[in-house]
Amino acid sequence: MLGEVPTSVEQFSKVVLPTMENETTGGLTVALLNQLREFQKHLADYRALLSSNEKQIEREEILRYVSQHNPDGDEKYQNYRAVRLVEIYTRFPLAEVSSIALADLPGLDEIKEGEAQRLIKSLAQDVDMVLFVKLPAETGGAWIQQDMNLYTLAKEVLLSIDLAKCSFMVLNRHSNGNNTKLCHEMQKGAKQHGIHTQDVVVANCFDPIEAQEKILLPVLDYMANHIQAIDDEYLNAKREELNALRNEAEQALQQVGDVLKSACIGKGPEKTFSEIFKNFEASEKALGNYVNELKQRRNEADDELKDALNIALKNAQESNCGIPSVEQLKEESIQEQAWGIVFGHKMHFMRNKLTEHFQTLDDSLRESVDDMKHEIVMILRNGGLARFAPECEDSQFLKIIFEQLDKDEFPELHQGFHY
Repeated sequence: MLGEVPTSVEQFSKVVLPTMENETTGGLTVALLNQLREFQKHLADYRALLSSNEKQIEREEILRYVSQHNPDGDEKYQNYRAVRLVEIYTRFPLAEVSSIALADLPGLDEIKEGEAQRLIKSLAQDVDMVLFVKLPAETGGAWIQQDMNLYTLAKEVLLSIDLAKCSFMVLNRHSNGNNTKLCHEMQKGAKQHGIHTQDVVVANCFDPIEAQEKILLPVLDYMANHIQAIDDEYLNAKREELNALRNEAEQALQQVGDVLKSACIGKGPEKTFSEIFKNFEASEKALGNYVNELKQRRNEADDELKDALNIALKNAQESNCGIPSVEQLKEESIQEQAWGIVFGHKMHFMRNKLTEHFQTLDDSLRESVDDMKHEIVMILRNGGLARFAPECEDSQFLKIIFEQLDKDEFPELHQGFHY
C-alpha cells in the first residue's frame, strides 16, 4: 500500500502518502497512517535530534521530550517523535515502597512505527497493573472508537487474567476545569460502553498532590491488597496452557511411536536393527574423528568470535558506556544528598549500556554451536537415523531423537542427546 520503504530521512520527507477508504472508522492501520502524515509534516521540528543516539537532559526539559503539549495545552511539542526510549531515575517519595517502575506506553492516537509491538510486549510480559489515561476534550463527545480499540487490545493481550481486576481508568481533568463536567459524565457511562476497570478516577494529572492522593496511593494500596490473588490467577492460567501443550506433545509422540511400530511389523528385531544402523559403524568412526578434531582446535582462536569481540569492545569504547565524570557525580550527589543512590543509578545505567554492546557475542557463540550441531546431525543422519526425521537437518533433529529415548532404559544415550 505504501510502496517501497524509504531508506533515509530525506526519502521519507518526499514520500507521497496514500489516502484510505473509510478512514473515519478508525482502527490501528488508520492511526498509523495518520501518524506518518504527522511525522512528515513536523519533520523539520525534530529532524536534528535523529542524528544523536543518546541525549541527557535536565529535569526541566523532560516534558518537551515525552509530551505532545505543555500542561495548559496551548503549546505543542514535537521532540517526542524522535525519542525511542526515555529512562527517568528518581527517589520514590514513599520509603516503604521499593522496586517499582512506571512504564509510559503510547495510546493508539500516538503510535509510532514499531510501538504497537512494544505496547503488546510490555502489557504481556512486564506489566502488573494497567492505567488507562484519557484527557477528555473541553467540548465534544465522550467515549470514542479509539478508546474502545485500546481497551480491547489490552484485554486481548491479557487473556490470562481479568483486565477489570488489574486496571484503572483515569480521566484527566484539565487544569482550568473546563472538561470537569464531561469527565464525570464519562465516569458514569464507562461500563455502558464496555469499559470495565477496577475504578474510574477523575483527577488532574498535572497536579502532583492530586495525582498522588487520587491515583498513585489508591493504586498502590489496591496492588498491596490484591496483587497476590492476581498473580495466582495468572499462574493458574499459565499452568492450564502448559498442560494443554503437554497433552498436544504427548499425542504427537504417540503418533510418532505408532508410525515407528507399524514400520517394523513383520520384521525381526535383529533385521530391523541392521536396516536402521547398517551405516552406523562408519558414523561412529566419523563422530570419533570429529571429536578429535574439536580437541585439536580448542586452543585455537575462533576468528569469527574474535572479530565479534573486537567490534563489541570498539563500540563500547567509542560510546563510553555512559561513564560519568567526577563533576557529574559530585553534582548529582549534592542533588540526591546520598552517594549510594547516585552510585546505584549510574552502575545500573552503565551495566545496561555495556550489556547492549556485548549482546552481539551471543549471536556469534550461537552460530559456532549451531555449526557443531549441524555437523553432528549430518553424521547421525548418514548413520541411519535420518528415517526418524526425514525432513529435519538442523539441531531440531537432536531434540526429536532425545524425545524418543526412554530415560530409564537408555540413561547414557538420553543424556548424550540432551543439550
